[in-house]
Amino acid sequence: MMPGGRQRPVVILTGWLGCHPRNLRRYSELYDKLGWNSVARIPSPNSVVAAMTEGPPDVTQAQTDKDAAFTSLRESRKMSEIEKLALDTLEQLQILKCPYFMVHNFSNGGCFL
Repeated sequence: MMPGGRQRPVVILTGWLGCHPRNLRRYSELYDKLGWNSVARIPSPNSVVAAMTEGPPDVTQAQTDKDAAFTSLRESRKMSEIEKLALDTLEQLQILKCPYFMVHNFSNGGCFL
């Protein structure tokens, strides 16, 4: 909680291919000193390669209710590991009721996410 009862903003740290949680810890500590909460997400190498070869998902039906959209997306088709990771992160942000968030992508040669 920030002064005045405001929620702290959230930064989502996405690790590079082969990254370990300890590699992102220093960035999480830096953002904490700046008044941000952080959520670290590191996709497996297999999920990154699969996402690159399969391409983006085909989402045909837009939902206006956020909870219904999450449930609908989960149940509509088999989700890739990277999609599950992204959806779980969005659900966590919704639970935290953060006022806004930022994504800090790390890459070792090009961003695949």
